[in-house]
Amino acid sequence: MKFFFWQKPRSWQKYTAYSIVGLVLIGVFIVYSVLSEDEKAVEKAWSTKNSTQSATTSEVTLSVEESMQQLLEGNKRYIEQKLAGKEINQEYRQVLKEEGQKPFAVIVGCSDSRVPPELIFDQAFGDLFVVRVAGNVIDAVAMASVEYAVEQLHSPLVVVLGHESCGAVKAAVDNCCDAIDNPNDSNMNKLLSLIQPSVQEVKKEATQDAPLYEAVTDKNVAIMVEKIKQNPQLSTLINQGKLSIVGAKYHLESGEVDFF
Repeated sequence: MKFFFWQKPRSWQKYTAYSIVGLVLIGVFIVYSVLSEDEKAVEKAWSTKNSTQSATTSEVTLSVEESMQQLLEGNKRYIEQKLAGKEINQEYRQVLKEEGQKPFAVIVGCSDSRVPPELIFDQAFGDLFVVRVAGNVIDAVAMASVEYAVEQLHSPLVVVLGHESCGAVKAAVDNCCDAIDNPNDSNMNKLLSLIQPSVQEVKKEATQDAPLYEAVTDKNVAIMVEKIKQNPQLSTLINQGKLSIVGAKYHLESGEVDFF
């Protein structure tokens, strides 16, 4: 009997202890749930705040030097695979819709699927105004796009971006130079006629260290840069130091962009 009476209170005590532990755990779970919801609310508010701050920052036009630095740093992050966090949420898209775009640079690049400017410069929505056409050539339509970005969106930097192993350049070299004499024979001839002057220049100089295709790629970029610089609608801003037109080349394997 003595053993029986001692067992009963011990069992009761164990039950009470388990009950208390259970209540404590339930309390902890409730507190954690409340805190988690608060944390999510704070994160959402912080995200919205950052979106607004990003949009506000984009309204401030960067200088030529600051814009170039943004591209250099972005390409470095891309090469090192240390990509920056980007605002791609609905709140930020709404801000861009309501307040408009303020791209800090214009990229005139090739249509080649291996050379997406936003990726190789590690930039986000609203950062770059991109004009892409095979061979990164400048015709009337591309020039109008550049003019719009510079005059209406106040982009201070224009980059003509070529790249290694450009198919359009290869076609211009391999078929030189019938397209120049017959540009209206086909749409392809119209395109190649804009690149083939670079082929003629390189062959005339006959001093290139690089293989012919790459030498023509570089010359094509340089000619397009000069073409933009000669635009009378942009010359005033260039002379005032508010606009810079530069050339660049993307290396497919390393991911590096060389400016020149």
